[in-house]
Amino acid sequence: MQLTESDRRQTAVACPTCGGAHWVSVPRAAEGDPAATTRRALFGEFTRETCSSGHSFFVYYC
Repeated sequence: MQLTESDRRQTAVACPTCGGAHWVSVPRAAEGDPAATTRRALFGEFTRETCSSGHSFFVYYC
């Protein structure tokens, strides 16, 4: 199933290397706002992001 833009929302996450804010598009939760937390994940849907300083990191949707 392809998500449309109305199924997604923008939220800010911190780059784990430099701490700079980076805006990402995430799937809308069934209830409430998405919660961004820093932790390691080994499974689930994810996307690779790059902050304005050039650091690459993964954003997981759990």
